[in-house]
Amino acid sequence: MAHISWQVAIGEPGKQKLYPQMTGKEEWKKKMLEFFPDEEKCLDKYLELLAVRLIACIQVSRAIALKFIFVLQNTNDPLTVGCVVFKIVPPLAA
Repeated sequence: MAHISWQVAIGEPGKQKLYPQMTGKEEWKKKMLEFFPDEEKCLDKYLELLAVRLIACIQVSRAIALKFIFVLQNTNDPLTVGCVVFKIVPPLAA
């Protein structure tokens, strides 16, 4: 069941137009088409690009998780999360 999760305000302060943002891809697209009926092709392209970006973010997250597991499995030291993060992403050299 779709519901409004937030609203985007566009315009000058006090004169903004609010655009409710729905949960669910199809529900969001349907609501945006109510506001912008001639922009279906643009909305489809936006959703396509968003999906590509999401896949890239998931792949990066999986790579970080695998590195995290590797570090945990290959050490005998008691580690905190901070120590593991330090081993995965060392600080920049001064």
